[in-house]
Amino acid sequence: MVYARSLTAIPHLAHLSKLLQRLPPIDISEHWTPRMTRYIPLVRATQPADPTSTPIAYDRKAVIQDLVPYSFLHGRYDDIYTLTPRKNRSLWTALVQGHYEWNPSIKEQFDPVYTPKDREGPPWFTVKELSHWIIKHTSLQRIRGIPQHTSITVYMAKPRFLRQCWIQANPKKYMLPSTRIPMSPAPAIMMSNSQWKLFWRLPLPHKVRNCWWRLLIHKIPDRRSTRHAHQRSIDESVCQFCQAVIEDTPHMLFFCPRKRSFWQIARFTMQIDIPLSSIWDTLNFRSKTNKITMVKLAYILLVFWQMHWQCIFQEIPWNTTNALVRLRRLRWLTTPD
Repeated sequence: MVYARSLTAIPHLAHLSKLLQRLPPIDISEHWTPRMTRYIPLVRATQPADPTSTPIAYDRKAVIQDLVPYSFLHGRYDDIYTLTPRKNRSLWTALVQGHYEWNPSIKEQFDPVYTPKDREGPPWFTVKELSHWIIKHTSLQRIRGIPQHTSITVYMAKPRFLRQCWIQANPKKYMLPSTRIPMSPAPAIMMSNSQWKLFWRLPLPHKVRNCWWRLLIHKIPDRRSTRHAHQRSIDESVCQFCQAVIEDTPHMLFFCPRKRSFWQIARFTMQIDIPLSSIWDTLNFRSKTNKITMVKLAYILLVFWQMHWQCIFQEIPWNTTNALVRLRRLRWLTTPD
């Protein structure tokens, strides 16, 4: 969405914009007057005359009145033949030369002899101007084996009807997870009291212990666990780094091929004696080791956690070198007194 970044500062409007994007697009109506069409984005009001031509770069947030001034006195656009716009000149030149063209319903409003039609009611949108905004739905109930098709205007649709249309249009986003081998129980269930005491007595800062604690209780926000909250299908829940398998907790924190090299190098950097294949079992308290090694693994897990989310939020690929630099800065913390 063009204005998505501008709405991130207002969470309620950002959520509303996501809901509006689920509705069918509304076409420009011939009943709309210049007072209405002046707020239409140029990306919807113009189009290339040749669909195969290269699109022109211009401000995607600009609306019609940014290119063609609107006259409040006459209720119409100014004469376009006498204009020399300061912004979006590339688009204006393409329109004049015929490489781009206006929407037919808007083009007639630029005619010098155009006269706004008389309207009844308020000077803004009425039911008549939105009567062509239709949403269609196929009911699951059949009459004599024939599915029932329903069409209704969007402004008359109830939330239940809209929800059914969304589910029918995107069934993968709302279906249950595919049949898979059930996840193993959380390591916290299998831990003894002595293991819990060992975990809480380790000399670790809160941010280090919190990440490890999330792993033990199976509360890591991997893409598989959060796909319903973000409305992702099962196919869209694959790892963003390797694009090979669905991202669950073990894959996210340890088994991803792109990230496994970090564990291999970090093991030698921190002088950890246990083999690489035993690190995951050690983090889940399924194998024993000394306290110093556990502290070192905790700090590696913290750096891994921070680097993972930095790559996600900044949309950059995984970089083992940067992760090692961050680990070396924390290395002095892992050395006991």
